This record gives sequence, C-alpha cells and structure tokens, in this order.
Amino acid sequence: MSQMPPKSRVSSGIPWWLWLMMISFTGIVILNSASSFISEDPEKLFSEAVASYEKKNEQPIGPIIKKLEAFPEYAGQVELLKGLEQLTLSRPLKAVPFLENASKDPKTEQLALLGLGDLYARVGELPKAVELLGRLLEKQPENAQARNLYCLILDQVGAYEALISALKDGVDKGYTESAANTNAKLGETVMALERYDEAAGYLEVALKEETVARTQADLALKLVRCLLKSGQAEKLLSFVDRVERQEDREAHRGLALLSLGRNDEAAAAAEKIGSGSEYEVVVQSLRARLAMLGDKATAKQMVARLEPLQLTMPRNIEFYEVMVDLAKAADMSDTAVVFQDNIHQLSAIRDEYRALRDRIIADQTDSQGRMRAGDLAAELGDTAQADKWYRAAQSIDPALQGVVKGKLESLFGILPPLVQLNRINLVGFETLMDSIADGVDALP
Repeated sequence: MSQMPPKSRVSSGIPWWLWLMMISFTGIVILNSASSFISEDPEKLFSEAVASYEKKNEQPIGPIIKKLEAFPEYAGQVELLKGLEQLTLSRPLKAVPFLENASKDPKTEQLALLGLGDLYARVGELPKAVELLGRLLEKQPENAQARNLYCLILDQVGAYEALISALKDGVDKGYTESAANTNAKLGETVMALERYDEAAGYLEVALKEETVARTQADLALKLVRCLLKSGQAEKLLSFVDRVERQEDREAHRGLALLSLGRNDEAAAAAEKIGSGSEYEVVVQSLRARLAMLGDKATAKQMVARLEPLQLTMPRNIEFYEVMVDLAKAADMSDTAVVFQDNIHQLSAIRDEYRALRDRIIADQTDSQGRMRAGDLAAELGDTAQADKWYRAAQSIDPALQGVVKGKLESLFGILPPLVQLNRINLVGFETLMDSIADGVDALP
C-alpha cells in the first residue's frame, strides 16, 4: 500500500501572516478610496464653494473647482465658480466671461446674474447692473440679496420711481429680510418727494417693527414731521413723546397744539425749548405763531429777533411764510412785502424743481437732469437733497466727479435771500420811525 507523499511545508517565500496583513491593508485602502469617492458629492462641493464666497471666507475655492471639473454635467457650475474666484481675487473684468457663460445654464443662471449685477455695480456700470438684477428678480422675486442690491443701486442713481416699486413689492409679497428697514426706506424716499401723508404710513409701520431705541427715535422724528406737514395734529401728539431731542419734540408738540387751539399748552411747550435752536424753522415757526397771539409790540419784538436769521440760515419758504404773517401782525407792511417777494421767486424755482424731479425719478440715466435738480434744490435751501442729486449724477456719469466735487463744496455756504430790504437795519429803522411818531404825538 502506497502512502501519500507528505504535504510540503516549503512556502512560496512569503509567510502566511504577511499575506494576511497585505490582504487587510489592501482592503482598508479600497474601503478608504471608496469612502473618499462617495464623500465627493458634486452638489455638496458646489454648495460649499458658493457659501464660502457669500460669507467671504478665506478658504480658496480653486481646489473645489478642480474636483468639479471631473463631472461634465457640472460645467455651468464650474464656470460660475471660476467667475466668483476672479471676484475674490479683485479681478472683476476677468470674471465677466465666466459669469456670462454660467448665465446661459438654467442651473446657474440666477447665481450668475446676481454675480454679474454685483460686478457691474462695483465697476460703476450701474445701468447694466440694474438691468441684470431686474432680470433676476423677474425670475426669482424672493431673492432678498438681489433685491437689496437692486434697491441700493436705484437709490444711488436717484431712480426713485423704480425704487419705490421694488420696495413695495418686497413688503407686499413678503420678499424682505426686515419689514422695519424696508418700510423706513419707503417712508424716507416718499418723504423726499413731498408725499407726506403716504410717508407717514410707512414710517408708522417701521416704528412699530423697529427694536433699536436710537433708530426708533430717528423714525419718530421723521414721522412727526410728516404728520405736521399733512395736518394730522392729533396723531402727531400720540407719537411726539418718542422723539428724543427735546427741541424737536416740544416744537412739533407746540405747533400741533396751536393748530388745535390749545394755545396755553403750546406756550408751555415753547418754554421747554432751549436757546440753541435759532436756525431751526420749526422752532422759530412756533415762536412766531405764539407772538402773533399777542399785541403789535410783541409781534414787533419777534420780528426783531427772527428777521436777521434770514441772512444766517438756509433759504426756506416756510420760514418766509411765517415771517409774512408775523410782519403783518406787527403792522410792518414793507417787511411783509419783502418776504412775500422772496416767496414768489422761490415758489417759481420750486415749481421748476418739482417738475424736473418728477421726470428724472422715472429714469436711471439722466445725469444732467440730476445736476440741474441739485442746483435747484440748493437754490431752495435744501442742501441735503442737493447733495443726493449731485452724487446720483456722478454715479451715472463718473466723468462728472470734478464738477460734483465743486458743487458739494459750495453747499457748505449760506445763500442770501433773493430779495432783501434796501436799508442797513430794517428793525432799527422802523423802531426809529415809531419813536419819532410817538414823539410827535406827544408834542403839545
């Protein structure tokens, strides 16, 4: 009986335990590779890159772009990220072709339009930025970031008609991040167009929504100004205590009380106003109106106090109107005539300004119209609005920078009244005449 040969114990040269280690290691490598491959989700990579750009993180998006290039179906996303990468490197012109390519892909069109709008805004091509952002909002009206940038540019160029429409749309459809801020901007914009009743409505909503105390006080002041202008005295009194500055608070309270016939309360409010408000029309209007309730001598004393202010405060039709009434109460007809002449001339300028303003707020490109509006606003004494019009003109046409600089510097000066009394001392002269007349009457 033959026996089976014994199994060879001779190895192939590699110990069994080493084979086991190699197999285990290979398995780990394969598993790690598979895990790595699974984690490279292109959609996740793209979202991370966009989030990094939006948050202005320092993490570069170049490595993510390289990973996404392995996925042909993400060609649009790659173009978009290349454009965003150029923006982070402050190379806006190099970003344009990438973003334009991305805007042709339905999957990246909206983000590309937002990037292009931002880009053109940065380089000063505001009309192009407005066009692109407008297209985006038609497709994605809920995009708060696009709406904020769109409104910011419209405000910058003084395109108030489109701005009001966009702000209203945001409020009415809930496409706004802050109801308080949006209503406040609506109120301020409409207020600048002298639509005070409408402005008061927006400012009231903003005041109710606002939570910051200092901002509440600013909104309250604008609100009571609009309520005073629109003749809503009772409503004004319900908000006036929220005005922070005492002079503003008591002057508006006093004028509202006077309009309601509560003269003693108005006088008490005037007593609370300090002496550092000489150049504020609302304060002087209250003092003048109260002086008219007294005798002729009281009115003359107030004329003597207020008349010199016309040389040191900006032109203001409302101040001149009060001075006409005060001069008539003081029986100073020639003084009344001079102030009335100023009103006539300023009213003609105001009519031209309003007609021009209502035309240019409907467009986004008329830089010369805005320059003229700035000149007219300055003539009327509204230096704040003049400043806005000049800057809007420069935003549309950067070549106006030198001219605008000179215009802005000129706003620091005070323009004299268009018509002045042709004598050295108005009140002193009339006081002298009164004294002479009194002396003649006293002669035996």
